[in-house]
Amino acid sequence: MTLVVRALLLAMALTIAFPAVASAHPLGNFTVNRYSRLEVGRDQITLRYVLDLAEIPTLQELAASGLPGSADKAQLGPVLARFAEQLRQGAELRVAGAAARWTQRDATIDLVPGQAGLSTLRVVLTLVAPADATDGASLEYRDTSFSDRVGWREVVLRTEQGVRLDGATAAGEDQSDELRRYPTDPTRAPLAVSGASATIRFVADAGADAEPRTAGAGGARWGVDAMADGVAALIRAGAGGDALATLLALLAAAALGALHSLTPGHGKTVMAAYLVGMRGTLRQAVALGSVVALSHTAGVLGLALAVLGASSVIAPERVYPYVSALSALIVLGIGVYLVGRMIGRRAHTHSHAHGHAADAAGHDHRDGRVGWRALVALGVSGGLIPSASALLLLLAGLSLGRPDLGVVLIVMFGLGMGAVLVGIGLGLVGAGHLAERHFGDRPAARRIASLLPAATAVTVLLVGIALSVQAGQQLIARGI
Repeated sequence: MTLVVRALLLAMALTIAFPAVASAHPLGNFTVNRYSRLEVGRDQITLRYVLDLAEIPTLQELAASGLPGSADKAQLGPVLARFAEQLRQGAELRVAGAAARWTQRDATIDLVPGQAGLSTLRVVLTLVAPADATDGASLEYRDTSFSDRVGWREVVLRTEQGVRLDGATAAGEDQSDELRRYPTDPTRAPLAVSGASATIRFVADAGADAEPRTAGAGGARWGVDAMADGVAALIRAGAGGDALATLLALLAAAALGALHSLTPGHGKTVMAAYLVGMRGTLRQAVALGSVVALSHTAGVLGLALAVLGASSVIAPERVYPYVSALSALIVLGIGVYLVGRMIGRRAHTHSHAHGHAADAAGHDHRDGRVGWRALVALGVSGGLIPSASALLLLLAGLSLGRPDLGVVLIVMFGLGMGAVLVGIGLGLVGAGHLAERHFGDRPAARRIASLLPAATAVTVLLVGIALSVQAGQQLIARGI
C-alpha cells in the first residue's frame, strides 16, 4: 500500500473524527419575511399581505427614512405609505390571463421589540381585486417584492363559499401563523414560495369562508442567538451609568464569543488536522487561534459598515455567500499546496538515500517558514465569516449612542472566541507531545507519525473541496 493511499485513509478517519466545518452563519436577524394569503371568491379576490423585517433591515429602513430606532408609530406614516406602494406593485395577480388591479382596503405598521434592544418592523396590508372569472379560469400569483433578500416566503390559497381551486400549487393552511412563528431548528431551510397558480371552479357549496386573523407581534426567528438579549440588557443598563452593568456586559460578550467558537465553523477541523499532522508548536497554536479571532472581529466591523453605509448597493446578507466562497477557496488552495509538497517530498525521498531522505522529511514538516504562511491563511479562512450575534452587540451599542462600547463589545466577543480556540490548539499540541513522549519509540507509532503530514495535506484538500462545492451551491441557489 503506497504512502498516498495510507494517508488518504487516515485523512478520511480524521475528517470523520472532527465535525465538518460549517461555512455559513444563521441569517435570522437579516431576514425580510413575506406572507401572502389569497381568499378567492366569485366576485373578488382578497389578499392579506404580511411583511416582517428583522432587526437589521428594520434599522436600515428607519435610517433611510431619517428615523431613529426608537421611532413611535406616529412617525411611521411615510414608511407605511412607501411599503404599501412597493408591496402593491410587487403582488402580481393574473386571472384568466388578465392582470388584476389591487385596491387597498387597509394597512397597518408596527415596531415590535426584537433582539439586543433593537426593533423589528411588521406591515400588514389588505388588498382587493375584482375576480372577473368564469368557471375554469386560471389564477396566477407572484410576489416580486424584496426578491433579492433572504427570508421566509410563504403563499397560501383559500376559497370563499361556492369556489374551489383545482391544481393549486400552494398550501391551503399556513405554516407560520402569518409570520408569528418560525421553525426554531437552525438546520431547517426557510420556506421559499413566492408564487402560486390554480384553476378556479364554481361549485354549489365549497365550505366555510376562512376569516382573516388579527396580526400580532412576530415570534422568534430561526437561527438567532437569544443570549444576545441578555447582553443587550446589560448594555442598556451600562449606558445609563451603571459601571457594574458595563463590566458584566463585557464579560458576557466574551462568554458569548467563547460559546460561539464551540459551534460548527471557524475551521476547527482544519486547525486540528494541521496542528496534529504538522506537529505544530505551542506558539503556532496560540497564533492560529488569535488569527481566527482577529479576522472574525475585522469581519464584523466590515459587515457593520455594509449594514450602515452600503446597504443601498448590496444587501448585507448577500455578502455571506461571497465570504464563504473566499474562505473555502483559501482552504482549498492550502490543501492543493500541501498535497503538492507531499508528492514532491515523496519523489525527493525516492531519489536519495533513505536515511538522508528521512532526515530531510523530518526537518521539512517541522520547518516554520512554510508552516507559518499556511497557518495564517488557515486562521484567516476560519474567521472570515462574521457572527450575526456579534454584529447585534455592535448595533445595540450604536443604537444607544455608544459606538465606543459597541466596538469594545465585539473585541471582547473576539477575545472570548480566541481564548477557546487557543485552548483547543494548546490541548491538541500538548496531547501530541505527550503521545510522542510515551509511545514515540513504538514501531506502530512511528509509522502513524510518518503518515500524519500526508494525511493532514489530504484532509485539508478534502475539506477545501467540500467547502468549495457547498459555497458554489449557495451562490447558484441565490442566483449570484
